[in-house]
Amino acid sequence: MGGQLSTFEQLMSKKPKPTLDNATVLRLWRANVGASVILQMIRTSNGEYDVSANAIIVLRDAQVDQAVILAMIDANYNTK
Repeated sequence: MGGQLSTFEQLMSKKPKPTLDNATVLRLWRANVGASVILQMIRTSNGEYDVSANAIIVLRDAQVDQAVILAMIDANYNTK
């Protein structure tokens, strides 16, 4: 193909990133998806995270891994 993208690759490159929020992260966590998968999703998605103190307390009460919470905070401030 000489460096050209296939039709599938062209479609995927134009596909918008999914958006994650606190509720989605919490659903994924409760579904036992695993921290490494959630971290990868945070890295590759648009994040709309509430990182207020109350929101962080809700996540900790649900026993969400600290690395996931920190990634949400990082993503929230790195995109603004």
